[in-house]
Amino acid sequence: MIKRIFQDLDECILHTRVNSPVDQDHVEFVLGEDMHTYRSIIRPCAKELFAYYNDLVGKENVYILTTACLDYAEALNQLGEFGLDTDHIFAREHMQKHSYNTRMHGNPSILPHVLADRNNVLIDNLPCRHNETKMDFMKITINNYHQTKEYYGVNFPDDPFFEKIQKFLKERIETPLAFDPDITEEQHTQDSTYSRFKRFYK
Repeated sequence: MIKRIFQDLDECILHTRVNSPVDQDHVEFVLGEDMHTYRSIIRPCAKELFAYYNDLVGKENVYILTTACLDYAEALNQLGEFGLDTDHIFAREHMQKHSYNTRMHGNPSILPHVLADRNNVLIDNLPCRHNETKMDFMKITINNYHQTKEYYGVNFPDDPFFEKIQKFLKERIETPLAFDPDITEEQHTQDSTYSRFKRFYK
């Protein structure tokens, strides 16, 4: 069962260089008063990937989750034509607002977002052990975490990136609903999209 899909940006579906020339197709932008020029190489399949997510779980259940700043993520969503509404982009600022320190020294802890659910999935290039903040923020379990190969702007015709994600999501769809002890069964099932999944893979 999948509740929502969260997609990472940098080194997963795109690669950005700052103030450096790029000799291949890319998008270019400057952020606000920032004097730096960002040139991002986007995976050729990225737009198609978001369209696939939309068909699979519905556009209302597709999100970007990145540790980059919000204006950067919003610019790439627009220039890459990913098609997400701005309230479906979670960035560094959102996680910082949910962070708190429990000790004088050490990494801060993070409070789960209202959308956090054990049936959410995350597509990211980092190993899950290096992504605890995102996982805690949206209650991503290890089984619902898909690590991709890092992307640095090199495109191979036989790259199985898209196919591996499809396989992972199909497996998660066919997995029984994971119940959160803090949430009632009625809350879990009232917005379930299981029937949509069955139609999609019919």
